[in-house]
Amino acid sequence: MSASATPQPASERQALDRARKGKGRTRSGWRVAAAGLVCLSALQARQLSADPLDVVQRVKASIVAVGTYEKSRSPAFGFRGTGFAVGDGSLVATNAHVLPPIIDAERQEALVVAIPGATQGALAQVRPAMTLAIDQEHDLALLLIEGPMLPARA
Repeated sequence: MSASATPQPASERQALDRARKGKGRTRSGWRVAAAGLVCLSALQARQLSADPLDVVQRVKASIVAVGTYEKSRSPAFGFRGTGFAVGDGSLVATNAHVLPPIIDAERQEALVVAIPGATQGALAQVRPAMTLAIDQEHDLALLLIEGPMLPARA
């Protein structure tokens, strides 16, 4: 079940709407990420006795690659780490050290997430991402991605 089926309090919806419109980083975004991490931890604890292959099949659709994209570079996608969808599926939690210290706008480099293809051999889907929040002390970052929602695990 995706997190989008769970109604969000109005204050969280408003904060996410402000963040999507580019009005800065929000604390409620961290609440969503923290809730996603707690839910993922609970899922992992419940699944300790489950078949590992079943667990992988259930969660892999929410896992993404985080990196940079520069069309003139070879390869164009520069892998930096992984993340996973949280909240309503438009947010990705990752580690702060995964984010590049600088994005070279002059060379049209962009922060992106790559979503693996649904079937083996299918091409990954690359989507632009925007940093909503960074917590260097805990090595966490929250990204907002463009496009259709990903299946977040709760």
